[in-house]
Amino acid sequence: MVNPLHHPVVEMFEGQAIIDSVAGVPSAHFSEEDGPRCVTCHMTSVEAGGFALANHTWKPIIPGEDDAPPDSCSGCHTDLNSADLQSLVDDTQADVRSRLSIAFARVASIAPPAVGSDAEALYQRAVAALTFVQGDGSMGVHNYAYADALLDQASVMLTELSVPGATLEPTEAPAPTATPSVDRAAAVAVERSVTSGFRPMTVILIGLVAFILLAGTFVFVRQARRQSQETLR
Repeated sequence: MVNPLHHPVVEMFEGQAIIDSVAGVPSAHFSEEDGPRCVTCHMTSVEAGGFALANHTWKPIIPGEDDAPPDSCSGCHTDLNSADLQSLVDDTQADVRSRLSIAFARVASIAPPAVGSDAEALYQRAVAALTFVQGDGSMGVHNYAYADALLDQASVMLTELSVPGATLEPTEAPAPTATPSVDRAAAVAVERSVTSGFRPMTVILIGLVAFILLAGTFVFVRQARRQSQETLR
């Protein structure tokens, strides 16, 4: 496990490796030679009395804020309007916040592994990854690619802790074949031999119908005779 970090903003922005199973991924902003740095977004230049002064609140100006100075994003992202930039920020943070909530709930449902076990080391790495993403505070805005990789790996580790030996790798079903097996052919032959010819129930039904017809004929003939005899009298 790594040493605890307090608000690891720099580590997240620069993509420093935190756990062994996930390589560090520098932010796209940090990787750009002339890309933005901390002061670019957190000390946005504002007009005051005819002078351009740095914003010393150290809070980035969000694109969706009304009646605000130039936001922290539009100066570089000229291909997007303020609404698009705000949607990007909102979607990124909502995704990371939701995944963190689910992951920490899964951590709470897992019994702490035995001290010194492999499971404990796995547990500590998962918690370190989640704590790192949460501690950064930007909910993915500083470096979404790295936060995404850490959250994915934490999910894999938590699955292994919940169900030892389980993996997230999809399994493939056997490919279907056009030729039936010998057993299937034999089963079909047996089924066909059983269903060929008259079934016992069919014979019973035919006999019952014939009996009813004969009985009806007998009753009809008998009534006809009675009527003829009465007529003769």
